[in-house]
Amino acid sequence: MPPASSTKTKPQAKPDANLGEVAMAELLGECDFLGRFCALRRRTTDAPLIYHAIAGLAAVAAALGNRVRCEGFGGAAILPHLWLCFVAPSGFFHKSSAIAGATRLIVAAGAEHLLLPQDFTQEGLVVDLGEQPHGILVTDELSRLLEMLEKRYNLSAKQFLTEIYDAGPYRTSRSGSKRKPLRDVALSILAASTRHWLQASLQPSDFATGFLSRMLFIPGRVLEPEPAFGAWGDLGPETAVLATLYQHLLTLEGTVDFSPVAGALTAWSRELRQEWNEQTTPDEFHGLVSRAPVFAQKVAMSLQAAATVERGVWSVVEPETWERAARFTRWAIREQMRLLSQDFAFTQFGQRRQRLLDFLRSGEWQSRTAVVRHMDIDGRDLATLLASCREGGYIEERQEQTGGRPLLEYRLMDHTALQKT
Repeated sequence: MPPASSTKTKPQAKPDANLGEVAMAELLGECDFLGRFCALRRRTTDAPLIYHAIAGLAAVAAALGNRVRCEGFGGAAILPHLWLCFVAPSGFFHKSSAIAGATRLIVAAGAEHLLLPQDFTQEGLVVDLGEQPHGILVTDELSRLLEMLEKRYNLSAKQFLTEIYDAGPYRTSRSGSKRKPLRDVALSILAASTRHWLQASLQPSDFATGFLSRMLFIPGRVLEPEPAFGAWGDLGPETAVLATLYQHLLTLEGTVDFSPVAGALTAWSRELRQEWNEQTTPDEFHGLVSRAPVFAQKVAMSLQAAATVERGVWSVVEPETWERAARFTRWAIREQMRLLSQDFAFTQFGQRRQRLLDFLRSGEWQSRTAVVRHMDIDGRDLATLLASCREGGYIEERQEQTGGRPLLEYRLMDHTALQKT
């Protein structure tokens, strides 16, 4: 009999709401390399299939680095690197296990040099990227990266990352007193988080400055069947095949030709822009939506390489590849808008909630009097706001006795508590 701790009922999602997620994972898995990768990983964990597909996509983008590119609108070079983040509650959805699949593949292929340090200062990152301007930053919790970027010595690191994301053939930045040339930077990010941690870590300015509009948040809601312990057998042979194919990806170099799908790309971009212009899209999402063609081209380059790694023809985007990239990009952006709209209600109430969470970010208990003074809103609105944040698991409340009188205090829910949600 399994231990009591393993008999919890796993969260179940509505099947009709999740067909898109499974369909997208299977669509990406039609590419030879990603199909092999997903088949191997789903034997070892019941993490959502979409996570395996995205982890494999991130690994492919990291392998292509800055050697592969395409021409975007206006003639600017587009490199295949991607910023991707899984979002789901901790525990059951095994986000870390899915991420580990990508890192194990990279290590098995002897490409450890692609894995960038998880702890860094902006100055150190400039030095690293000056020596090797491509790679992948992997983190099990995006909020740790965001919190590190908010540290005093990394005051402008988030802005720096945002700027180098779109770096052309030549960019420069200062490291100390020396000028460090950065050429063709292709920095991928593969991360994970929970909705609560994102709510506690993201700043409203992250939408306006473009940091968030360059990252795709991928929710996972459908778990795979749980494999029996040890049933996966010997993974060595299949891992070796994948590692060999990955080593081939590391050798690809050149410009990807989109001319066979240029008409479809232009029509898709126009249709997407018209669709979202007709909808009531919050201003904060305009950057994300406007970048859809760039996302699609980035994804298409990696999918083309993944689809043809065993056939050898990788530098011309096929119609099937473009269709997969376009469908995935549209799905991912819609999912991200839905996900973030739930936690960042772009209304007066949502802005007040974010202001309260920012005030409590220090983690120290704050009295109700201090909260009232900071928020400067009437008592009824404040009571509604506090109740909403308590029920949502963002803050906790306690009652102290001061001079025989009850005193209410509040603080941001700590990470240990959030990890259990």
